[in-house]
This record gives sequence, C-alpha cells and structure tokens, in this order.
Amino acid sequence: MVNRAEVKNHFKKWKNAERSTFEDALDKYNYILVGNLSELPAKAEREFRATLKKGGCFTKVMNSKVALIALHSKGIKELDSYLKGPTLFALSNESPFKLYGDIKKNAAVAFAKEGNIAPEDIYVNEGDTGIAPGPALTDFKVAKIDTQIRNGKIYISKKTKVAEKGSKIDSKIATLLTKLNIKPMKILLDLRTVLDRKEKMFYTRDLLDVNMEVLANQIKDSYLRSHYLALSMGYVTKQTIEPLLIKGYKNSKAVALAGNVLNAHTSKDVLVKAHRIAHSLSKKVI
Repeated sequence: MVNRAEVKNHFKKWKNAERSTFEDALDKYNYILVGNLSELPAKAEREFRATLKKGGCFTKVMNSKVALIALHSKGIKELDSYLKGPTLFALSNESPFKLYGDIKKNAAVAFAKEGNIAPEDIYVNEGDTGIAPGPALTDFKVAKIDTQIRNGKIYISKKTKVAEKGSKIDSKIATLLTKLNIKPMKILLDLRTVLDRKEKMFYTRDLLDVNMEVLANQIKDSYLRSHYLALSMGYVTKQTIEPLLIKGYKNSKAVALAGNVLNAHTSKDVLVKAHRIAHSLSKKVI
C-alpha cells in the first residue's frame, strides 16, 4: 500500500531540490528567457531545449509557483505577470537576438490546418502531383491552380500562390496542401519575454524576430552613408580624420603646384613640370 505521507515528503524534497538548482543557476546568467509550453508538442519542446543547451543555455521546465519562489529569492519580481502554466526557462549570457535566431532556425514544420495564419506566402510548384484525376480536380480549381492530366495523374501547369502571408488558410487549401505533402507551418516556441537583468529591459518576440543578415547590411549601408556625408562636410571624427588629412594634403599640394610653390613636397613635381615645358618649348624653337 502506498504511503501518502512518504510520497508527499518525497515530492517536497524533489521540488526543493529543483528550486535550489534553479536559484544557483540564476546567479550565473544575465538573460532569462521565458517560454510558454501549454500548446507546444513534447517532441518540439525537446528539440528547442536541445537547441538552447547547444547555445550555452541552462534550461529548466518549472511549475510557475515554484519558479516564483526561486525568482523572488533573488529579488527578481519583474517576471511575475509572465508566469502562467507550464513554463520553460532558459538562462543565458548570450545575446537574446542570437538565441531567438537559433530557435527560428530549428523550428519544426507541420501541415496547415483550417484557420492557421500563413507565416509566409505559400506556393505550389509546377509538376506532377502523383494524384489521380477525379474529385481532387475540384480542389485545384477552387484554389485557381491550372492543371493538366499527364500519364493519368494531375499535373500542375505553373507555380501558383495559394495563400498570402498573414492570411487565414481555409479548409480546402489546407486539405490540398496536405495532399501535396506541403508543410508550410512552423512550430515555434511561444516566447513570452526575455529579461535583461542588468539593464532591467524586456525583449519581446516581435523585437527579437529580425533578419540578422538584412539588419547587418542596413547598418553597413547607414555607416557608409554617414561616413561619406561627414567627409563631404569636413566633419572630423576618429573615423574621418585620416581621409580628411589625406584630402587636405592633396588639395594643398595641388594649389602649390598650380602656383609653382617650391617646398619639400612639391619641388620634384615642379621641376618635372618645368622640364616638360622646357622640352615642349625647345621643339618649337627648333
């Protein structure tokens, strides 16, 4: 017979050990990522945890009440409103932008269901579908997809967009995409927030969801534009002082050469210029 008191005592010890482990980890990391697990499949949860661990994170799934006790013991009360239901914590010293980029990169794919929001424009490609003609032709017609019958199978005549980014996917399109084995949906960790403990700042999913390559190119372009503007205005900074001095030197030397001013920097060029003129005149005299 199960001794309830022993079970309760065992559970209490386990809970205290979990909290203690989490409290110790909080002393080592600055960023606290909070993810909602209520609608995330178990397999996807394991994959995201593996991804975060690979990125140097300490990860733990905790009951909200136990987590609150641990957080409050370290003076962290900013996350109270974000802790509801099963919660994944990922503690890190790595940039939250990189962490979310890793999460997106490792997102699982899934078939679309009626009412899903298209994450991107969804297309069906030209080619043999492997589907026999019959009732399925109606589904293609509803989706406005041009088809032909080739070798007894439905053939898509050209690449066609069937759903726009941000639009709701209706049941017929969802069914058709499943028949074509197209998985347009991404299973992402529902990121509630990331807390930067030092700066007392919150990073939301919308803020972190940036294309780092595009952002890097934009920063590079902005830097070059501001650099060239500063050069054109003669604005002195650490980055412009050297090219401005070179430009000033070249301009002053050009003026000196135009006026045949002799100094350590122009004498050679002035003599070459004089020799060239003298040589030209000698030809005319002869």
